[in-house]
Amino acid sequence: MNTMKSKKGEAMIVVMAILAILTALGLTLLLSASTLLGAAKKESLNKRCQVLAVSFSKQTEKELLDNENSNINKYIKEEIVAKRWLPYDQDNKKETTKEFTIATGSNDNSLYELGHYLEGYNLASSMSWSGRVQGDGTSSGDYNGIIITVNIIATKDKESFQAVNHYKVLANDSSWSLEREDK
Repeated sequence: MNTMKSKKGEAMIVVMAILAILTALGLTLLLSASTLLGAAKKESLNKRCQVLAVSFSKQTEKELLDNENSNINKYIKEEIVAKRWLPYDQDNKKETTKEFTIATGSNDNSLYELGHYLEGYNLASSMSWSGRVQGDGTSSGDYNGIIITVNIIATKDKESFQAVNHYKVLANDSSWSLEREDK
């Protein structure tokens, strides 16, 4: 009878050891799944930021290139020619960069209402220009060849994506247009 109790005790220890091993394996699988899910969520956020920044960048480019009388082209020309917008200066970024925040939530009243599916995402645009103004800057043609840099940044939580494009001004006394400049 004593040996029977001894064998029952040994069997119980073996069962407990097997259960401990199975529990450890289960917890390891749970940790792995959690890690993979976190990485997938981060990648998904990064991809959405990229899609948002690139899409908005393409739309901005369309506005800049397709119509020299678009509001954004008129604004750029007026600000530069009137000398309200100075060339980019590394030491004076705030004064030489135009910054815009684009509303992405469904409760925002803005021109760029992008819907509830983008709530929590931030979309910002900044523009600067560089180059040498020819002549005294009184004629539109004096601005021919300057470069306008448009920077679009989409962010959510700690993820972000930045799309940067450069445009060359083609100007004379009667027209002002932009063409894409690949750098």
